[in-house]
Amino acid sequence: MKFIYTALAFSLLFSSCKKYDFGDINTNPDPNVKSIPNTAELFTNVTRQIAGDLTISDATPGIYVQYFSETQYPGASLYNISRSDWTDYYALRPVTTDLFLGGVLESSYAIINLNTDPSTAPAAAQNGSNKNQIAIARIMKAYFFSIVTDRWGDIPYSEALTGAVSPKYDKQMDIYTDLFKELTEAVEQFETASTTVKGELLFKGDPLKWKRFANSLRMILAMRISNADPAKARTQFLAAYNDPAGWIDDNSKNAAFPFLNNRNFRNPWNEKIDQRDDLAPSNVFIDTLNALSDRRIAAYATQASPGVYRGAPFGWNQGAIQTWASNNLYSRIGTKITAMDAPGYLVTAAQMQLVKAEAALKGWIPVTEISAYNFAIRQSWEQWGVYDAAAFTSYINNPRVNIGTGLGDAEGIKRKIGLQKWISLYPNGQEEWSEWRRLNYPTLAPARDAGGVAIPKRMGYPGNEPTLNGANYQSQVATMPGGDTPNTPVWWDK
Repeated sequence: MKFIYTALAFSLLFSSCKKYDFGDINTNPDPNVKSIPNTAELFTNVTRQIAGDLTISDATPGIYVQYFSETQYPGASLYNISRSDWTDYYALRPVTTDLFLGGVLESSYAIINLNTDPSTAPAAAQNGSNKNQIAIARIMKAYFFSIVTDRWGDIPYSEALTGAVSPKYDKQMDIYTDLFKELTEAVEQFETASTTVKGELLFKGDPLKWKRFANSLRMILAMRISNADPAKARTQFLAAYNDPAGWIDDNSKNAAFPFLNNRNFRNPWNEKIDQRDDLAPSNVFIDTLNALSDRRIAAYATQASPGVYRGAPFGWNQGAIQTWASNNLYSRIGTKITAMDAPGYLVTAAQMQLVKAEAALKGWIPVTEISAYNFAIRQSWEQWGVYDAAAFTSYINNPRVNIGTGLGDAEGIKRKIGLQKWISLYPNGQEEWSEWRRLNYPTLAPARDAGGVAIPKRMGYPGNEPTLNGANYQSQVATMPGGDTPNTPVWWDK
């Protein structure tokens, strides 16, 4: 065998200078194969990240709302992150059929273009209806852009991913207007009776589930701008609320990414704790759950000692927190969150019922719908597997939880809605950070050792923006009271 390989090597070496005619051996019989990106693979690329560190599993916003404390190297806890990179959202790289390459927004645009272009649409249609693929991609694109704009405020949007070398910054107000348009048109675009879309992992390409997700996202975004543009917020909310396709109103409809019990498709929180121990539930969060006798604590955290839940002090400097943590007697993030196959909850019934309760508080829907508040808490308890009828009755009668039956104390009800959003959205720090900035509840004190620095209200633009997109960056910063700092609120944060 060794002789054969050696002889072959010499044969190739000494014949390499000759030219041979291989006929049509190197001619691709199907020009669509590999020359056109596979939309099923692009869908997999996007949806496998839809519940990842770009969205609900990013620890930094969760630290800002004091879900978590850093127990070894406090940086975000002390608000030392003045600028944040957005490359992984935009990721201006050539589209590839490799599942693990290509940015989420870029891949979403690619799916739309491949299903729209007459020269590529027939090949793309092998993975499902062209219209349905476009509709899902538009919803995904709107979802990711909503996160980007909620983090940074005004961002490159209309000229992003168009090939523009220096894309302009669009106003967040205008971006939201377009997000509403995209979500509305996407729902209307679906061919409900057609086959499902291949490669899409969140809802397995089911049109009805994607419609409900789009309507739910539209309701959330409408509530988000309710302080900045009340009229548009109400119109958009009611249109989505009353859409025949419905919205996520019970746990059977939750938008939950189905992570698997393997290292390739595991929940990102499992990866965060893999051979690391530098993130723990904060004492602010755990103390609140303890004070309320909230049964969700058993799902949200592990026991520090038998029957005891103890959070790590929030906002202490490195020396102080490391000394405190050395005894190891504190809770860790709960296994219902950190298990490999723990679901990644993007939008839940509990979240949506609280949105509904707030709509009733605002007078957008009948006042009787304020009862959605109690239903939201029950849905959350059931979601995490901790529901007990007697305990639930006791909980909702707790003065810190109970909202009564009327709307007399509107601010008090708003405060309690804010508290329950904070509790039920855990560990989705990205969503809660936006809700906290809008509602200003619960009341959170800045980090003890942050030197008087306030809790960030936005992410600072990437550090390379002044170099890569200088003119547009400088023009944008000139419109920002206080400049490009974490303390400059985004448009809807009134």
